[in-house]
Amino acid sequence: MTNAVAKAVTEMHLEEEVAAIKSTFKALAAEQGLELDLEAVQRLEVDWASMVRPEDKIELNGDEYIKLSGLRRLARLRGYLSSTSRVVQAAEYDNHRNCTVEHTIQWSDGVVDCHAADASWRTINDGFKNFPTAMACNRAEARCIRAALGIEMCSHEEIGPDSGDEDLSGPSNDQQKSAIDMLIKRRKVTVEQAAEMFGETLANKVVQDGQFVLKDVSHQEAISMMAALNKPTKKK
Repeated sequence: MTNAVAKAVTEMHLEEEVAAIKSTFKALAAEQGLELDLEAVQRLEVDWASMVRPEDKIELNGDEYIKLSGLRRLARLRGYLSSTSRVVQAAEYDNHRNCTVEHTIQWSDGVVDCHAADASWRTINDGFKNFPTAMACNRAEARCIRAALGIEMCSHEEIGPDSGDEDLSGPSNDQQKSAIDMLIKRRKVTVEQAAEMFGETLANKVVQDGQFVLKDVSHQEAISMMAALNKPTKKK
């Protein structure tokens, strides 16, 4: 099945779901002797949580979470005009790669919902630590949809490491060491400049026998070194 065909089938199924929901509401209104405008159906109070499908959930360690794809399906059923993300704070080395994103949804009935979320090295599982902006965007969108539709189940994208507080005193990883080594060479930092750039205490630790040695650098120290190495050089 091609992507175009798959998309068409998905949209057809969504249209069928919307039609079924509207038909149900019309029938309920008729029982009360009311005539219901089809376009007004989406403005009624809907128990969106009850419409979460089993395939929209994921179970981890005995707890259930809703997938962002499932939330997006409900948002399409609800009907929206736009769904946009805006980066409020960019991820930088000197702020632990913390990124904050604001997500706004303008629904087709004129209602606007907005929610924010952040992501950083401390709050992202190992496999996604290099993508704080993408994770913050996903989390903000998920929170926005959940808040708008009254879904209390946390989304899978919002969960992070088992421990919310990363031990920054632990050892640095190979990726950090490789990046620091590359920047030192690219900026042609000499051991004589180490104290001025990294501070005397850290310089005494990383300069051994006239060369940079990074094997004992902690995670926090690596973050500090990366922040120093990424500062723009002053033009003379």
